Amino acid sequence: KAHDGEILKFIGDAMLIVFRLEDKRPNDVANAMVTMTRNATRDIAKTAERRALSLAAGFGCHIGKVFYGNIGTPERLDFTVMGSAVNLASRLESLTKTLGKGALFSETLASHAQGLSPVGEHHLKGFDAPVSVYTLEEP
Repeated sequence: KAHDGEILKFIGDAMLIVFRLEDKRPNDVANAMVTMTRNATRDIAKTAERRALSLAAGFGCHIGKVFYGNIGTPERLDFTVMGSAVNLASRLESLTKTLGKGALFSETLASHAQGLSPVGEHHLKGFDAPVSVYTLEEP
């Protein structure tokens, strides 16, 4: 639960981390997400260097409304989140590979956070209009 994020599930070599807004301000949640991704990308780079490995991770981050709950059959229920907000975060994560960035953020999240810089508009699968994308500012 670093920075109030919670790993909801592991999906192959990926994980879905959720940050709940509920009684928090969007600015607090957005900045917690930025801090978590900054720390994680730094720690991954240090581990890769220390162990002489080619190691990388990508984070796609967005703030938005989701549907959540148990989905499935009585024999196999899965608690999950769904919706366009989840899809946008997933598409941003996929774009990290193309742009060579450890973390990418939506314009919605960037409008509530500090320490991000724009990397342009990008066409993402499942979204009609180009999406403004942001990344971590260099320290």
